[in-house]
Parts: sequence; C-alpha cells; structure tokens
Amino acid sequence: MIFVTGGAFQGKTEFVKEHFNIQEQEIVDGCLCEYHKIYHARVINHFEGLLLRLLKENKSVSKVIEDLLWENKNAIIISTEIGCGLVPVDTFEREYRETVGRSCCQIVKNANQVYRVHCGIATKIYDSGNS
Repeated sequence: MIFVTGGAFQGKTEFVKEHFNIQEQEIVDGCLCEYHKIYHARVINHFEGLLLRLLKENKSVSKVIEDLLWENKNAIIISTEIGCGLVPVDTFEREYRETVGRSCCQIVKNANQVYRVHCGIATKIYDSGNS
C-alpha cells in the first residue's frame, strides 16, 4: 500500500499519475464512488471524503479500513491533510477531523511507502523497503 498526503490542490493526484503511471480510469473518488469499488481500485483519491461519507451515514469507519487493508493491499491512497489550523467548534467537524487523522495513521502503519506533496513536489517520508 502507498499513502500520499498533502494540502488541498498541491498536486497529489498528478504526482500519483506521473510517478506510478496511473490512468484516470484506475482512480476512484472517495467522495463519490460506490463503496465496494475501494476494495478493487488501484487508486483511491479523496480518502478524507470517503471518511466523511462513512461518518455521515453512520457506517463503521474502522470496519471499512480493516477490510480495505485486507482486500486492497496494493492500493495507492490519496488524502488531503485536514488536521492543521484551528480546531472546529462544531462537534461533528471535530469528530471528522479526528477520524481522518486516526484513519490515516492506521493506513500509514500498513503502508510500504508514504509521500507528502507540497507545491507539486513530492517527498518520500517513509519507505519500508518492501515495495
């Protein structure tokens, strides 16, 4: 599994397409896709959007992540950093922010590589050596 993170509109998707030779049809959008597609997709974009949908629909985030880690070990997961800045006043927004942070940590624990993209420049911040 490969995890790519960075701020909004920093070039994460372009980096993944170029660096890993990914075609558009290999990417599912976590904000919009049918849930079952994440278990077979080469790339899951907007992972934070997927988590938002799960929370809003009262689905088990931990179960989905557990299944994802088991069923799609070679996925590339792209997630926007949302933990910086002011802590939201709204209870749901705080829960969402915490869920994204903890979920990304769970993904990274199982990832072979982790990249952070800023201003279109990717930095490899972790490599297990088992790529």
